[in-house]
Amino acid sequence: MSDELIYQSIKENKQEGFKQLVTHYKSTVEQIAFQYGLDQENIVSVVQETFVKLHRGIDRVERHDLSGSLYRATMDSLKDYRRIQTTITNNNSYKMYGYYFENLDHMVIQHALTKLDDKYKIPIILHHFHQMTLEEISFIIKANSDMLKKLIPQGMQLLHVNIEKMDAKETSIDFHHVKLSDMLDEMVYSYERLPEFTQIQELLNQVEMVGQKQKWRKSIPILVGIVGLILFTFLSVNYIQGERQRQVLKEEEASASVDSEMDDLDNEEDNQGLDPELEAYFEEAKERLAEELGIEDIDTFPTVTMVEGLLNELKSDPTYYHDDTKSYIEMLLQSPSSLKAKLDPNAIDSVDYLYQYFYLVSNYEYAFQEYLNQLLWDYDISKDDYESIVSLQEGASSYKGSEKIIEFIDVLGKQGYILTTTSEQDALTLTVKFSIENLIQYMEHVGYSDAYIAYVKYISNKEDQDWNRWESFAAYALEAEELLSTYEDSYSAFIRDSIIEDIESYLHNYLRFWENTIVTEVEKEEYNQLLANHPDSILSQVVKTTMRNWEENDWKRTEDAIRIYDMRLLFDKRYQHINYEDTLILDSWPFTPTTSTTYESYSEELNQDMLSEENPMEIVSLYAYASVRKDTDTMSSLIYSEELLDSEEESLEWFELRNSGAYALTEYQTEHSAVVFIVNWEGDPYFTINLDKDNGVWVITQIHK
Repeated sequence: MSDELIYQSIKENKQEGFKQLVTHYKSTVEQIAFQYGLDQENIVSVVQETFVKLHRGIDRVERHDLSGSLYRATMDSLKDYRRIQTTITNNNSYKMYGYYFENLDHMVIQHALTKLDDKYKIPIILHHFHQMTLEEISFIIKANSDMLKKLIPQGMQLLHVNIEKMDAKETSIDFHHVKLSDMLDEMVYSYERLPEFTQIQELLNQVEMVGQKQKWRKSIPILVGIVGLILFTFLSVNYIQGERQRQVLKEEEASASVDSEMDDLDNEEDNQGLDPELEAYFEEAKERLAEELGIEDIDTFPTVTMVEGLLNELKSDPTYYHDDTKSYIEMLLQSPSSLKAKLDPNAIDSVDYLYQYFYLVSNYEYAFQEYLNQLLWDYDISKDDYESIVSLQEGASSYKGSEKIIEFIDVLGKQGYILTTTSEQDALTLTVKFSIENLIQYMEHVGYSDAYIAYVKYISNKEDQDWNRWESFAAYALEAEELLSTYEDSYSAFIRDSIIEDIESYLHNYLRFWENTIVTEVEKEEYNQLLANHPDSILSQVVKTTMRNWEENDWKRTEDAIRIYDMRLLFDKRYQHINYEDTLILDSWPFTPTTSTTYESYSEELNQDMLSEENPMEIVSLYAYASVRKDTDTMSSLIYSEELLDSEEESLEWFELRNSGAYALTEYQTEHSAVVFIVNWEGDPYFTINLDKDNGVWVITQIHK
């Protein structure tokens, strides 16, 4: 697809047009990152950052500059990885490229190229591997074209030197008979055949997610940190302040006061001031919150100071988003009770409000705890009074102390929180907690379904999860699976996906993919016990398949972690009869690892007895491989009728499937019939392939678009 068509598509439908842009250029960015010398993990990061940067400014891209903008975004993303790339190239030999190149000389050249300085390496990559003129390179890297005329030959000479510095046994390159530039041109074919490092849909999801989170630009790190803390502490973090901690806090505050005064002097000239409208909006929001909470000294309330801190950051950033900042103020500076009043199970946006409420109450749990700690400190409340303070919630208490404390207990109750005493290391503390019980009672009162009430209980149970015991994750995953199987049809897609993401996370921790160690006998016993106790669980399917893979690898854990999209497909009712072991992501060519070897031997004889051990997907992979090679003889031997070639084949682009994030799902309908569904990441079918077993060999009978 041409840049002109992509540009026009973006103008007509930004989301669809950007998808076309990613589809067209993703492999180009991957190639540049690989040629630069990054490993797979950092290639993925560069690709993500490149398209995030491009998406952020896509509205400002000119019609004639689409590809130029992409290349500039790629170069900009690579800057952050120069140190990482240097470490990689200094600690790995040319052999690390053996998976990607068949030619030993190409492996050596790639390794030598990564050792060049950027001022030589990048122009060589763009000129020789991406066929750019000096003027085009000059425009992308902002270098004088006359300078490039010198840099590229100098870089080629240095590359020549790097190659010759390597052990003579490692290369057979004879520069007396071959030009280095010709060898670079030869390598283009191998680069175009690199495996997929990123999936298109996963990349689009990442771009969308980052785009939603990064609307405050320079304030992003602060906001992400806040949100991360809030999510992590949802209904679970207890803030404990002992007498000794208070003393430390008092000393730190005294020191911080001096530092703050100095910082104010340093930053006074830098701060340009907020939009007066935002300042007024912030003041109005504070007044409204003070009235809703019944707290007079609202300026010192933690949520207010948090928002104020963000606004102070924005004073030195002229690029902040005015409307988004107002939305942020409005979202946080509302009381839990005011948002609770908006919870309505019959509203179109009921799920959004429920999630916003979860976020808000977790934030205020922290804020109320901090505010209480300050009150206890300011009024020098004795621990002996803690029990009587807690009993204020019941309406009968002997507490005769500060009116501020009494008023605050009333505020907590109205906002849905309770106060408890906890004991840590023989120290009694007062702890603010959001009351899930009160929320559930309210949800029942206003008519929420059993499904959503069960989900709220499920969320609250996370408070007691022990993330230090890997064995516990099986129970957590089973609980989530039971919730989904019981109420799946009642949940929104967002909640359904969040539960599946939980299951994927629990499984990842349960199977301990990150360990990269030998599976112990204790672990084997645990996993086998799960299989025995829950044979019909989807969780058991994953564990069973994973254990089989480990056993084939001498019980060493493989690095193939579970993809969230794998789990979504397993819970898709359209494919409820498909097992985990019969799912395959089509991210390599050929689709299955044995296809090329099988093809070499089978295509010579076309003896179907050689295919008796092949499963349906392996037959499909063999057929696709022969199709791309235009080997009609092999194709004909794998299908039931010659008519299938004429009616279906031309419309199927097998090789392109590996760029689309597609999956192959095999369903065994009977012992002698099967269907292979080729679907996208959401489970929507591209086409289906029917197979029957004939004389012990699977044969393709139909292909449906």
